[in-house]
Amino acid sequence: MSINTRSQLYIIIVALSAIGAAVASLWQWPIEQTGASLWQIGALALVAAVTGRFPIKLSRQAEASLLIVALFMAALLIHPALAVLVAAIGALISEMLLKAPLRAMAFNMGVNSLAAGLAGIVFMALSPQSAFTLTQGHMLAAGAAGLTLYSANLLLVGGMLTLRKGMGYWSQWKNTFAFE
Repeated sequence: MSINTRSQLYIIIVALSAIGAAVASLWQWPIEQTGASLWQIGALALVAAVTGRFPIKLSRQAEASLLIVALFMAALLIHPALAVLVAAIGALISEMLLKAPLRAMAFNMGVNSLAAGLAGIVFMALSPQSAFTLTQGHMLAAGAAGLTLYSANLLLVGGMLTLRKGMGYWSQWKNTFAFE
């Protein structure tokens, strides 16, 4: 199987997993009528698009964006299925503005959506059922959701890098980032 075929299969699996996370969260926690409003979803998607559109140059070979902040806000503030939607819309808009190739656009949409959905699920599962306040239970749930978002993003991107470049990439990565 060629590298491109494996990459496309990986992208499809990630995208289907994001859809699966949304469906599972809807099954476990149906969206109530008093849930997130359309303006909240639109505002979070806009923040995700803007933060993804303007990456920050970290070094000669690395850049990052504040998109993870928008995804974290979505995971904490709205239903996990809606967080998946916000992440997909935000990533699509920012990738289109960056003129990314279709494959990169699909991959980033899938990774961001799955990470936001998983973080939302972790937050919903661990947070106390009372109203959202700054209690210890909510803070622990938010911390677990943030760790889930960060870990899922790193693991999914690492999976694609391993698929495309092989295991030797990690020693090169370690040497480059240790130097810089």
